[in-house]
Amino acid sequence: MLSRAALALVAILVLAWVGVLVRNHEVAHQAEARSFAPGVPAADRERDLDRLESAELLDPSVEWDLARASAFLLSGDAPAAVRVARDVTSREPENVLAWGALYASASQADPALARRAAAEIRRLSPLGPRLRS
Repeated sequence: MLSRAALALVAILVLAWVGVLVRNHEVAHQAEARSFAPGVPAADRERDLDRLESAELLDPSVEWDLARASAFLLSGDAPAAVRVARDVTSREPENVLAWGALYASASQADPALARRAAAEIRRLSPLGPRLRS
């Protein structure tokens, strides 16, 4: 009887976690779509960036971090994009998408960092595109 109760509790916790992940996905997907649309007012873009950040709740992936970095870059805030992308590369140094986001973010503001990111991209994806270092 105790094992059934424990199993039921685990099932409820798993369902709750899945519910949070589904909510995160819906909120972030909508925010991501709006933040990449042209002509979005700054206040709406800020709200959508906050929603992307809140979508990270209990989500171990870096998908929304990379979306935030891209949104920052598109809105002209390269330093914020670099900050987010650097955070992702420090947590996941083998993530070629994170290094790509860092390369794109740093290419004009920090050429040395962009060269390092390009080198990491070549290391992780030797048959991938050639980037200017």
